[in-house]
Amino acid sequence: MKPKVLIVDDEVLMRLLYQHHIEKAGYQLLTASSAEEGLTITRQEKPALVVMDVLLNGPDGLAALRAMKADNTTQDIPVIVFNR
Repeated sequence: MKPKVLIVDDEVLMRLLYQHHIEKAGYQLLTASSAEEGLTITRQEKPALVVMDVLLNGPDGLAALRAMKADNTTQDIPVIVFNR
């Protein structure tokens, strides 16, 4: 089974850009378009890595990061947070 990488970004073009590179590198891609969706997917799927935009519609990426790190089931999942 391929390791999973979750991309959390509210822009479709950015998710498509990541998709190409992540799948080419041999990972299974998961995507979310909001912080809430990202948290749900992280809790359900336990990806090997989360890559998240800071500037999301609704709660931002930093709020989602704090929630992930406060949750015992997701606190050890590495997260890369970026700001375009």
